Parts: sequence; structure tokens; C-alpha cells
Amino acid sequence: YSSHVFNYLVRILSDIPAAEDVLQETFVAVWRGASHFQGRSKIKTWIFKIAHHQAVNWLRKKKNTTSLEMVDETGWDDNPETAALKRSASREIEKAISRLSRKHRAVIELSFVQDLSYGEIAEVLACPVGTVKSRMSYALKYLSSYLDEVSTA
Repeated sequence: YSSHVFNYLVRILSDIPAAEDVLQETFVAVWRGASHFQGRSKIKTWIFKIAHHQAVNWLRKKKNTTSLEMVDETGWDDNPETAALKRSASREIEKAISRLSRKHRAVIELSFVQDLSYGEIAEVLACPVGTVKSRMSYALKYLSSYLDEVSTA
């Protein structure tokens, strides 16, 4: 799970060296807490919950503002025009997501990138499923509104 957790941490922390450190702290915590894992959730959910808490602790210590960076998914097979359009769209999406609060970015990341269910996201974030749904609804409405605004400008 390290590559998935690392990608999540990079997006939440916006700092690769910090993500590497927090990833290491996460897996040390996983190792230390392995005997306490009770199997009530998936291992993946449990590890992401630990990673999320480690990231929040790091952010509290550093008092950073964060932005979620979208990975440029431009493939080698794309023609230059398609590649340029994808990069432009990716930048606009990144800009829109960076305007969301950390809590809203986390819900977007865990759902769309890490493919967790609302129940699993609720467990990772230690909040009710209704809160996850509310945050997702807000985030999607904001992203849709922002991207509509950009496309008509």
C-alpha cells in the first residue's frame, strides 16, 4: 500500500520530502499497532486512517496551508494538441481543488483517487458517513461551479 499512501500524502501535504517522512512514520505506526488491528475494517482503510492522522499531525506541527496537486496524466501517445489540452484542464482542476478546505480535498482524494467507499472514508476521517456525503456534495458543487466559471471566461 505504500505507493497509494505516498500519493495520498503528497496530495494532502503538497511536499514530497514531508510525504516521505510521514509515510515512514505511518508504516512505523502500522508496525507498532499491528497487534491492535481487529479486522473490523479493511487493512487498506486502517492504513489510510493512520496515514491521515499522521498527515494531520504533521500539518498541525508545521501550520502549513496545503494544496492538492493533481498528477499530470498526459500520456506519451497523445498528440501535442491533446497533451496541451490535458495539461490545461489538469491545471484548472488543480487550481479548483486547491481552493477547497483540507477536509474537502481529503474527501475528493480518498474517493476519486484512492477509490474508498463513503463508509471507508468516514472511518479514515473519523467522522459520520453523513458528514462525508455533505463534504463531497459541497466539494463537487464548488468544483463544478468553478470549472463552469473558468470555461465561460
